[in-house]
Amino acid sequence: MSAGLTFSTRSFSGRCIVTTSLLFSFAIYQFYSASIVGTLLMEKPKTIRTLRDLIHSSLEIGIEDIVYNRDYFCVRTKDPDAQELYAKKVTSMPTADGTGFVDAPPDNVVLPTSIIPMTEAQKAKAYRDILHSHETGAHAKTNEASNWYEPEYGVAKIKKDVNFAFHVDVATAYKIMADTFTEKEICDLTEIQLFPPQKMVSIVQKGSPLRKPITYGLRRVTEVGLMDYEHKIWHSPRPRCVKQLHTDDLRVGI
Repeated sequence: MSAGLTFSTRSFSGRCIVTTSLLFSFAIYQFYSASIVGTLLMEKPKTIRTLRDLIHSSLEIGIEDIVYNRDYFCVRTKDPDAQELYAKKVTSMPTADGTGFVDAPPDNVVLPTSIIPMTEAQKAKAYRDILHSHETGAHAKTNEASNWYEPEYGVAKIKKDVNFAFHVDVATAYKIMADTFTEKEICDLTEIQLFPPQKMVSIVQKGSPLRKPITYGLRRVTEVGLMDYEHKIWHSPRPRCVKQLHTDDLRVGI
């Protein structure tokens, strides 16, 4: 079967118009098809890129239950974004219907004291409270409403709940993600830095003769590759995102 125009023209100008319209229609069709393919291949935009974006998002927040995290949030940090994140997302619990937040029970909350000047005795008591709250197990295994989770539980909750963010040491999280996450789930992850980068130093007494031997020893360890070797053993690499198209991703509506 074949189909043609509903009218015929014998003039040269009419045939030029018909041919031009046909070529223009092919170009529009090709452009539309290419735009669909380009949209499907385009990476999904990630709107949460900074700590401030995370604070103003609707995501729930969990923190790895480890001593230095409690020390950072409760005593040490002066970062206003970290303090606001702890006050709004950690010490406040989501409501049952997910429309807002309510204050967590007082016995499960260690309020940030870094914004209040403290004496040495008060700092010592704060450290004891932090250690006690960690050792008594105020985390997901005994109290799910505390927002302090074990790494395995927190990373599994990231996989299960798309509206959840978890602050955890990457050396621990990368290994769990590589073993349990699919390629698509790894590509969908977004990583935000909370702790500022810090330089590590070896502390010795002023004027100590051990300063140069320690400095030369650390440089030698780095030069011969021992530092990189130990880093590869104890620090799992970040899981690679392998871009692959799946059949469930290719859905186009009218």
